[in-house]
Amino acid sequence: MIDYSDDRWNSLIGGYKVAYNPAPILKKLEDGDDIAAYWHELWENLYHQGDVGDASYAAVVKLIETQTQGNTSFDWNFYALTGMIELARHKNSPTLPAWLKDDYNAAMQKLYTLVAKSFLGTENPLIVKPMLGILALSKKQIALAEVILDSTDDEIAEYLAN
Repeated sequence: MIDYSDDRWNSLIGGYKVAYNPAPILKKLEDGDDIAAYWHELWENLYHQGDVGDASYAAVVKLIETQTQGNTSFDWNFYALTGMIELARHKNSPTLPAWLKDDYNAAMQKLYTLVAKSFLGTENPLIVKPMLGILALSKKQIALAEVILDSTDDEIAEYLAN
């Protein structure tokens, strides 16, 4: 597991294909202050029009670790961002770095278990939709996950109307 003091954070690449160290924002997010601004920064730097980088993958590991250890309870951003990064990984994004592969795969298994256990008790539509996408990803249903995660409700309604 990559610790916040690990120097590798300083050499990571974000969604814009430029250096980005998400560790300071992830730590602040864990503390629970002004989380909207921190989520906004993570979205801006870790996921850009389907592009992600190794900073995105390392951040996913830390976000899942924090959520599953009960240190905090994240909002819909947690499910949406982790789902979109995992979807991007399956599409045309860089492969996982060797040093992160085992931690990332273990974190994704924790996420799949968390979502499977939490789904029936979830009523918030902002959380239900990304959870459904994550469940699709857990079963390697990449195209279905893409429709769920990357389409607006209006786009889905238009598709169904046709």
